[in-house]
Amino acid sequence: MARLFVLSCVTALSLLFTRLISALPSSEPVVLTTENYEKRTTGKTVFVLFFSPKCEKCRSFAPTWEKLSDEWDNHAIGLIGAVDCGGAGRDICAREDIGPLPSLKYGDPDSLEFYGGGAELEELRGFARENLVEFCSADSIRIKNCSGEETALIATFQAMTTKELDDEIKSMEETIESAKSRFTTEAEKLNELYSDLLEAKEKVVAGAESNGLSLMKEVRETAVSGHGP
Repeated sequence: MARLFVLSCVTALSLLFTRLISALPSSEPVVLTTENYEKRTTGKTVFVLFFSPKCEKCRSFAPTWEKLSDEWDNHAIGLIGAVDCGGAGRDICAREDIGPLPSLKYGDPDSLEFYGGGAELEELRGFARENLVEFCSADSIRIKNCSGEETALIATFQAMTTKELDDEIKSMEETIESAKSRFTTEAEKLNELYSDLLEAKEKVVAGAESNGLSLMKEVRETAVSGHGP
């Protein structure tokens, strides 16, 4: 009887503990909207999920993102966020040129880059550890992270007029676009050359086979082994 009483007490305590644990609040990604984006991301390096509640892949990925968010909860530098592209974050998604969902971007909140890694938790953890760090910027909060060379560059740019900056930015972007265009053109030429060379090679191989190359090799092997006629 006493043993049953002890077991009953243990069971009751176990159930109580389970309920208490399940009642504890779990961390979720910071939901970023058009209204709170600047305030919530100031001074942070971010890793953001762009999603829609209607997206099945988004719903499947959500538990993984929540686990990562829990690990970065209240971090001084890194922020794991989420933007609802069908709701209060629609304008952010448009600004960030978000296409298929879910999508991930990271880095400077004012200049996000697309994430191209895997979707497994361990991959996301490693990427976050490596990239959610302080970085150099011209703003008053992050300029302390800049090297002497970077600080000198910022000072040079700050001394330029808006028109001078616009002209320099335009020139650099045109140079980049020109390089991209040349790369695409030359890559297409290489693909065409590859196709031509492949076709020529296959013709040579087919010609050799049609002229009895394989049979010739068999006859030679037979002759060398002494088993010929």
